[in-house]
Amino acid sequence: MHRRALPAILLAVSVGLTGCAAESSASAKPTPSATAQSEESASPTAATTPSDTTVDLAGAAVVTASSEAAGNLAANATDGDPATEWSTGDGAVGSSLTLEWDAEQELGSITLSDRANSDDHVEAGTLEFSDGSTALVPALPDDGDAILIEFAPRFVTSVRFVVDAVGPYTTDVGLAEIGAASPQSIASVLGAERIFSDANGVALIRPNAVTSVDDVDGIRLIRVDLEIEALAGTVEPSQSWFTMLGADGARYEPVDDPADDLADPIGDAVLVEGDSLTGTVHFEVPSDGSGFLIAYAPDPDAEPLATWSLNAA
Repeated sequence: MHRRALPAILLAVSVGLTGCAAESSASAKPTPSATAQSEESASPTAATTPSDTTVDLAGAAVVTASSEAAGNLAANATDGDPATEWSTGDGAVGSSLTLEWDAEQELGSITLSDRANSDDHVEAGTLEFSDGSTALVPALPDDGDAILIEFAPRFVTSVRFVVDAVGPYTTDVGLAEIGAASPQSIASVLGAERIFSDANGVALIRPNAVTSVDDVDGIRLIRVDLEIEALAGTVEPSQSWFTMLGADGARYEPVDDPADDLADPIGDAVLVEGDSLTGTVHFEVPSDGSGFLIAYAPDPDAEPLATWSLNAA
C-alpha cells in the first residue's frame, strides 16, 4: 500500500508521570537508533495560549484578493479586528486571498476565521505556498471562530488561500481574519486538539490518556492513547511513524504490548473525511528516564513539529 505522509506530530511526555495505572509486564530494553536529533516544535493550537513571542506575520504582508466587495477590502482580513471582513461580492469557488512578503518568512501555521454569519461559509480550501507546496484546509467554523492549521515549516515569500467549496447559502464568500506564524515551541496539555495539514489531507489529533506500566527489571512501558480524525482529504496514520526521543536525542522505536492486553495499537489505516480511529502506541523507557519525548513523524528522520504535555495542567 502506498502511504501518504501525515504531517509529523510530536507528543512531549515527562516519563516521571503521576497518577498512572501500574501493571506488571515483561519487557526488554529498547535499542536507540543511530539517528540523534534534538527537539524542534511548532506553533500552539487554538486550545493553548500563544506565548508573548508569537508574532502574526500577516500584518507585515502585502495582502491582495481576487475581488473585493465595496467596503470589505482584502486588508480587513489582516487588521486584527474580526468585526471587519474581506468579502468578494459573490460566492464563487476559486476566490483567493494572498499574503506576500518582501523577504522569506518561515511559516508553521495559518489561522483562518470565516465570515461570522449564518449564510456565507467556506467549506474547503487550499493553501498554496511560493515554494510550490500546498496544504489542505477543512471546513471553517461557521460562527467565525478561528481555526489554527499547522504544517511542516517552510520558508516562503507568499501564501495564497484559495476557496475550493462553499456552503449552499453562500452569496458573498470571504474571511474575517487570516493569520500567519512561524513555528513556536509551545506545549499543549493532555486532551488539547491539534490540526495538521499537508497536500493529501487534514488530521485532527487528540491525545486522550497516558499510562505507565512498571516492570521488575526497571523498564517502564509508556502507553499513549490517541484519537485521530480526518477532516479533509486522505490520512494514513501508522504506529511505525512514532518514535521516542531520549534526552540525548537518541531515537527509540515503538514496541508491541508485551502482554497484548492493554489496548489496540494504531496500525495501518486509510482515513477519509469524517473517519476517525482511536489506538495506542507503546514505548519502553528506563524508570529513571525523565525528559523523554514521544514523537510522531512521517519518516524515521523527520523533524518533529508540535508538543503536548501529557500531564494535566
